Parts: sequence; structure tokens; C-alpha cells
Amino acid sequence: MPAGLFQTKPDILIRRGGTVTHVIDTKWKRISSRIDDPKQGVSQADVYQMMAYAQLYLAPRLGSGPIDFGQLS
Repeated sequence: MPAGLFQTKPDILIRRGGTVTHVIDTKWKRISSRIDDPKQGVSQADVYQMMAYAQLYLAPRLGSGPIDFGQLS
């Protein structure tokens, strides 16, 4: 495969002291409001993408959900 054919690049990287502290990838999708949907509309591909970012940026843990930007300061 040619180099650069696939890119793994999050939408937002937040750094503190040169270290990546937050990796944010925005999604434009409707989250399921069905109470019986334990995945709430999150796809397997979304999970794989988060795992790839965690590996690339040495994230100590993964999370998902709405971001409260007031908590990032």
C-alpha cells in the first residue's frame, strides 16, 4: 500500500507541556435515544478509531460522550 493512503488524524489535540492530554474526534451523528440500545448508536468502527488514537497518542484511558469544554481548562 502506498504511504499516506490511510491517515489517522484526530480533529483536535490538546497538549499541556508538550504532552498530549486529550485526543478529540468529533462526530456528526445522532446518538440513539432508545433506552434499549446499550451502544447508543456508536459503531464498532468508532471504537476501533478510538483505540487507534489511544495507541498512537499513548492515551492512558479511553472515554466517549459529550465534552464539557469548561472541564479542559
